[in-house]
Amino acid sequence: MRFTLSSPVAFGVSAILVLGVTLLVLLYEGLKSVEESFHNLTHLREPATIAAVQAASQASQQAMQLARWLGVLFIAASAGITFLLIRIVTRPAKMLREATEAIGRGELGYRIEYPG
Repeated sequence: MRFTLSSPVAFGVSAILVLGVTLLVLLYEGLKSVEESFHNLTHLREPATIAAVQAASQASQQAMQLARWLGVLFIAASAGITFLLIRIVTRPAKMLREATEAIGRGELGYRIEYPG
């Protein structure tokens, strides 16, 4: 069974998914480079500076963790939306295909029952 109407929908949602994941990866990599910069500042000896660097490093780590979870959530939501869109598009197409096959078999009184 091949549903050609679902292809553009799946392609569009997949493109959005790839774009979102790419943006989250870029955010994560940027936060990672900031974290590395904080580690390079550990040679400073002043207690106030060390405390500020440690606080900024901890905030950066929390932001990286949030970016990871947002990525997972985005992927799960995109997969769910993709599934629903494909079902919405393919159900009427499947009904039309079945009607076409029935008419092709000679059942000229075949009716499509679509609740909607």
